[in-house]
Amino acid sequence: MRALFLALSLAPGLVVQAQTPVPPSPFEVVSIKPLDANDKGPVIEITPGGNLNTRVSVFTLMQMAYNVKPFLIAGAPRWLDSEQYRIVARTPSGTSSKNPPTLDTEMQQRIEMLLADRFHLVIHREPRPMPVYRSEEHTSELQSLR
Repeated sequence: MRALFLALSLAPGLVVQAQTPVPPSPFEVVSIKPLDANDKGPVIEITPGGNLNTRVSVFTLMQMAYNVKPFLIAGAPRWLDSEQYRIVARTPSGTSSKNPPTLDTEMQQRIEMLLADRFHLVIHREPRPMPVYRSEEHTSELQSLR
């Protein structure tokens, strides 16, 4: 592989540049408060500037950040889902606007950084056998494909 890279980089007129994705900057200002029973603000609001305004549990934030369904999160303490927080997070000034604002990869990475920094979240991924439903109809379709 190294010889191939050298051969390509020495070819006249050919420029080879390694492109590593630049991680987004973390939220600049974050406010996290236990949810007041009278709080009627938005459940999840992402502004065009990339700011986040939520009233959710840490468990919900984990689902957003890692794009997973609840049944795929194992070993989480109960309070992660039972305690709700008002979280207001602001991006650094000069962050490009997105219209419509979405929960894209950049926002997910910012939420991951927030979880690690403020809640000291550490995750690890592992394969696990899971029960699945398989109907006779699908079984015969799979066998015909072989």
